[in-house]
Amino acid sequence: MVKLLNKALIAALVLSPVMAAPAMAATNGALSTSSSAGTVDFTAVIPSMVRISGLTDMTLNVTPDAVTSPYFSREDTESKFCVYSNIGADGGYTLKVDGTAGTTNPFALTNASTNAKLSYDVWVSDNVSNSFKNYTWPGNVVTGYKTTSGGQARPATLDCSDVGKNALVHVGINNTNILAATAGTYKGTLTITVSTI
Repeated sequence: MVKLLNKALIAALVLSPVMAAPAMAATNGALSTSSSAGTVDFTAVIPSMVRISGLTDMTLNVTPDAVTSPYFSREDTESKFCVYSNIGADGGYTLKVDGTAGTTNPFALTNASTNAKLSYDVWVSDNVSNSFKNYTWPGNVVTGYKTTSGGQARPATLDCSDVGKNALVHVGINNTNILAATAGTYKGTLTITVSTI
């Protein structure tokens, strides 16, 4: 009987590397008249997470002086915002911008009174010091972005209060489009989506 048990134990030890053993396991303490100590392993699993925040609405008030300036052919404005990402030490993410005109049309604002359209161009950047890093269009996914671009640290807060805003969307309306448009207010919405890689 002892020989059979020993053979079974040897067989179990030989097979153990092949069998999947738990990486960690709690242990029980020994029976004692004074104290008994056991152990329990603790594991934390942090999922991939990304968040956009701190966006501000943009308004472009066109003036005759600006639109007739010989130095500029486009009127521009931008909105800086915060991207939090815990993907790697550099906080990687992708970015996509869509407009209310739909993915098959160019970016365009609409005059609610006349339903007239006013086209505009969009640039995005993961570095607030570079407003024109990537020209984009509806449905385009910009890859390889990092929350550490521009030399700042990866945010450790959801609102970038520790490092400051780290991304931007920049819009521009060509003066030719402005001059061709009828007077009025043109509105639209940009949807900016940041995603884990």
